[in-house]
Amino acid sequence: MYGRAPPSLARFVPSETAMETEAQELMNHDEALKQLRYHLSRTQEQMAKFANKKRKPSQIKVGD
Repeated sequence: MYGRAPPSLARFVPSETAMETEAQELMNHDEALKQLRYHLSRTQEQMAKFANKKRKPSQIKVGD
């Protein structure tokens, strides 16, 4: 969605719900988001590492 801010994902606070099943679902949701963030950052680091392997420093002199 270009030109729009991403939706905010609020963290779950255990004292906010009265139903145990709802609380469990929200805790599972938070755990899934935590794992997704971890794997996304790990994948980004790996992609940057592979991309940087192929890059060479450029030597540009005045007049080039």
